[in-house]
Amino acid sequence: MIPNKLLTFKILDATVMLNKLYFFIELGRWHKPIGIILLMLPCWWGVALATPTSQLPSPFLLLVFAWGAFWLRSAGCTYNDIIDRHIDRQVSRTKQRPIAAGHITVSQGYYFLAVQMILGSLALYWLSITAIIISLSALVLVFMYPFMKRFTWWPQAFLGFTFNIGVLVSYSTITNEISVASLLLYACGICWTIIYDTLYAHQDREDDALIGVKSTARLFGHLTKPVLYLFAGMQVVLLIYVMITSAINMSITSITGIILTAALLFINIHKCDINKPFSCLNAFRFHRWIGLMIFVTLMISKYSLNT
Repeated sequence: MIPNKLLTFKILDATVMLNKLYFFIELGRWHKPIGIILLMLPCWWGVALATPTSQLPSPFLLLVFAWGAFWLRSAGCTYNDIIDRHIDRQVSRTKQRPIAAGHITVSQGYYFLAVQMILGSLALYWLSITAIIISLSALVLVFMYPFMKRFTWWPQAFLGFTFNIGVLVSYSTITNEISVASLLLYACGICWTIIYDTLYAHQDREDDALIGVKSTARLFGHLTKPVLYLFAGMQVVLLIYVMITSAINMSITSITGIILTAALLFINIHKCDINKPFSCLNAFRFHRWIGLMIFVTLMISKYSLNT
């Protein structure tokens, strides 16, 4: 039997939580879907790569990974804001985030995190055993990521390992194994993440320097564009090798898709002014189209085989 005083307290606490709905939406970044898209697309790449030739990817599987990406990206943002709350208060772009600003308590943040993890884990039902093992192992990367900016100049690379693990999860869901082609596609995604997250990190370059936060934006400095061109070239070469190792014929469709992907990458880097935060943000957001181009290229290339 719950005492009336305790019951009243719980009801009041629930009411406060409902009144803070907007701040929870902001905490999970539901109003900024770009992160969901960037997490979801590598999963879709893996589905497209693993789909048998002359077939289109399963719409149901694509929806399963969209569901998982939504909740796990939201959970990742929540966890990141809990761990980084003291840093966020010192950065102009992030000081008004719900936990940093005190709109949501740390304990409320952890409750919200648990709910999101439970909802995201429902996607596991449709995964293979191999995919489930990879997914659960990837949680180690998720929990480590917020600390990387404190110890390494390469947190963007670590984010690449974390954000693109969906390639291996989705691929092994269909094949129940990991192939050379899937590992190459995973590496392709890591290069991609280093590019877009370095551009994103340039928004906070000055604040990060003041408080000692490390990033590839600070590491590369004025050499950012030449270095990102190099990673873009590596990404394109890896994509070509994905095609070759997965026995995809380099047809007009494949070649066109690769050329368009390369063009979008290089134009994106060229047009971005790394000294203007808004330009960096726009360049970062544009990568949803680059990721979608890779998905379409893989999907059509597989479908066009033997048809």
